[in-house]
Amino acid sequence: MTIDQLVSEARRLPRELRAELLDRLSSEMHGEAAAEVEAEWNRVALDRLAAVESGRAQAQPGEEVMARLRRHFDR
Repeated sequence: MTIDQLVSEARRLPRELRAELLDRLSSEMHGEAAAEVEAEWNRVALDRLAAVESGRAQAQPGEEVMARLRRHFDR
């Protein structure tokens, strides 16, 4: 199976399973995050969610953000 085929198959998974797959692959590549690091990431995520919900920040579609990153890094 090629990488493109694998990505295509992964995109067919429900959102929760794609997230789990990403988490498992990331853990294998980078190891488990220390409890302190994970707690800080959770705090940051909750702070960002609160900012969006309160109107202090505006969310942007993930597809647009990823497209800008790809253009920036010329992928």
